[in-house]
Amino acid sequence: MFFLPLFPALLGYYFYQAVFENPVPPGLEFPKCHEYGLAPFEKLLNDLTPLSWVNNADAMRQPSWRSKYRSWCFDNPPTSELHVVFSDGTGREILEYKDKGAVDVKSKNGKRKTVVYIHGGGFVIGSPEGHSGPLRTIMDGSASNLMFVRYRFAPENLFPTSVDDAVFLVKWIFDNSDSLGVDKHNVHLLGGSAGGNLVLNVALELMKQGDKYPLKGVHSVYPVVNVMHDVPSMKQYQTDPTGFLNKADMSRFMVYYFFGDLSCIEDYYNNNHVSPRALKQYSEVVKKHNLSELANGVSLHPEKWNASSGVCAEKLESKLLDGRANLLLTSEEQLRSLKKTKVVVYTCETDVLRDDAYLFTGLLTSLRVPHIHVYEKNCYHGAIVDNTVGGKNLRGKIVQELNKS
Repeated sequence: MFFLPLFPALLGYYFYQAVFENPVPPGLEFPKCHEYGLAPFEKLLNDLTPLSWVNNADAMRQPSWRSKYRSWCFDNPPTSELHVVFSDGTGREILEYKDKGAVDVKSKNGKRKTVVYIHGGGFVIGSPEGHSGPLRTIMDGSASNLMFVRYRFAPENLFPTSVDDAVFLVKWIFDNSDSLGVDKHNVHLLGGSAGGNLVLNVALELMKQGDKYPLKGVHSVYPVVNVMHDVPSMKQYQTDPTGFLNKADMSRFMVYYFFGDLSCIEDYYNNNHVSPRALKQYSEVVKKHNLSELANGVSLHPEKWNASSGVCAEKLESKLLDGRANLLLTSEEQLRSLKKTKVVVYTCETDVLRDDAYLFTGLLTSLRVPHIHVYEKNCYHGAIVDNTVGGKNLRGKIVQELNKS
């Protein structure tokens, strides 16, 4: 009974956020999670108390909490069609479909075109099983073998563990391509969100090895490429109307990833996590490559962003300046090495990370790195695993690009 008087206020706040603060773009179809039980109410409370949603890192470590992510918001339930082809006992695994079905098409050399998928989830949650159902359409549409990598999570395993795991597992696939029936000259990486960051990191690492790992393409979907956290889309969708990802979620994920606890959550959420040195280097990149005016008409003014000399900014500085976390600060030489493979970046309109992708593709353009930027209007963060119109269209665009290769 205590909560009954709160409902009118809660509903009023939600209406204000939805209509005035965070309007839904016309034509955007909501993901299924809005029809699931208490999910909308839980997201409402989350938005009302963004910094107190989780009180300690132990909650994020609970298997029961993480397992909810495997089916939450997905039209396609987690599939049991996967089997493990590699496991080293540490939590790192490679999986593929048991039944290739209609896609059991081999290349001229008797090996299969292969897409290696790296799932997202803020480097903290997610699973191959939870993504495998929706992604079956990509396997079918591109006539590819589809493999999944399972990497270790924060807060138990801090940055850059997930990067190292992803690099190790993809290299293992190449090194064992003969026994796996993989055409190592026709391997594509695909990943979304945190996975979008990881596939780019893997591609950059493979490029260092010359012809040993002849990657055919890297497909990065709404990737995490910038941890400065102050782009316009982060403010525009800071209380994401689709319920997949908002600014508070990103803040929690990143402090877990970097620190393993929430001690710096408030500074990160309020953009007080960037040291003067980190902001200076970031601003220099934006200025040098003329990135202040993004292709979507958004203007950036990093010289006006917050710089902090606090403890958290000092602790975070080395991470912000690390190109594996902040791909915008990857060396120009490394980024130019991507010329040796096909690069496709996919962006959704309703996404806190939207403008980060524009920054990254703008940087590639300045460095004359050939790439394709696919923009999906009626789409949102997380759509790759949902069966809304936006999700289907996004997967369709991915299939188109895979088939062009």
